[in-house]
Amino acid sequence: MTGSNLCLPKVAVFGTSTVSRIIVNVLQQEGFQIEAIWGQTPEEAEFLSRELNIPYFTSRVDDVLLRKEVDLIVILCTPALHSQIAVKALGIGKHVIVQSPSGLNQDETLRMVQAAQYYPKLCSFLSNGLRFLPAVTKMKSAIQSGFIGARINLVDVRLNMGSIIGKKYSWLCDDVMGGGVLNVFGAHIIDLIHFLTEQSVTRVHGTVRTFTKTTKYIHGIRQIKSDDFVSFQMEMSGGTFASVTLSSQVCGFVQEFHVSGDEGRLIVRNGDLFGHQQDTSDEDIILFQDVSQCSSGLEDPLLPSIYLNGLSTMFSSLADLFRATAVDESNNAKFRSPSSDSKAKFATFNDAQHIQAVIEAIRTSSKERCWTKVTEKSEEEILMMLSENTF
Repeated sequence: MTGSNLCLPKVAVFGTSTVSRIIVNVLQQEGFQIEAIWGQTPEEAEFLSRELNIPYFTSRVDDVLLRKEVDLIVILCTPALHSQIAVKALGIGKHVIVQSPSGLNQDETLRMVQAAQYYPKLCSFLSNGLRFLPAVTKMKSAIQSGFIGARINLVDVRLNMGSIIGKKYSWLCDDVMGGGVLNVFGAHIIDLIHFLTEQSVTRVHGTVRTFTKTTKYIHGIRQIKSDDFVSFQMEMSGGTFASVTLSSQVCGFVQEFHVSGDEGRLIVRNGDLFGHQQDTSDEDIILFQDVSQCSSGLEDPLLPSIYLNGLSTMFSSLADLFRATAVDESNNAKFRSPSSDSKAKFATFNDAQHIQAVIEAIRTSSKERCWTKVTEKSEEEILMMLSENTF
């Protein structure tokens, strides 16, 4: 192991899915050492431990969190456990990376926000890799340089992909457990719009549907309740209007992200960036073409190639952040608190709460068939609700 890699925190991973295997591979490529793996059953944890040469495995959450050599917790398990593990990890001094969706509701996400605020020296990020996708980075630079004009008028996003439901009934089959395209992919899209526009969402109007309720493998008593089609519009705090359509009803994967202003438009189509300015030719010109191939040897519908490319760049940036803040104390790596500038590109738990508030408002809008205000709950509201439930 190189000296620079000795500056990186040792990692424990929660989750044994194909996504976990892919992320472990990415982490190892970036120089992180994986010390422990957690699975819902000892058998799952042991199998992945042997496959990936990870020295410690268990199905007990606390046994992983209390390992002294582990400083960074990467949470990739079922969303129902995200908040519980993240809050515990921060409470005992561990850095935390959480996969989206961050939790099942705002109550859980707010607990994560509070824990992160209580321990500001620790890194507490979402694994929203689209922020780090090279085409997105160049899109944001073009927006800031005035390529499309002084302000963003419209953001239009279209995502078409195949089903994310596997052969076995799992949390992906129920939106209450964190499944569905709105939770799994909508969270990333909402965050990316917030990141690019630097505006929060104020009101939404949405339609959420489940068209495929049974499959060849999932039928009978258990049916699919998670959404496979979502269309919603968002009014932003700075006047930008956003329209998003997510569908898992087609084969293949295509994601298009359009940003328009008074003087032009920018489009990220999968990993490529196109642009067009007024008074030029009618055709979009290629501003950036992604020729990199980020392959793990594995495939999973929950992690399309552009999301994997973004995550790879994100973990590379995370490694650089830790190397830049490492302090060698008797050969044990300690870490200073990263500066605000170095952390600015990462999605935080505050972002996670905003995303969750938007998702909840979209679901409410779909049920009530009307525009719905996005409301982020406060700590006082949560405590009041808990006290009312107690009595």
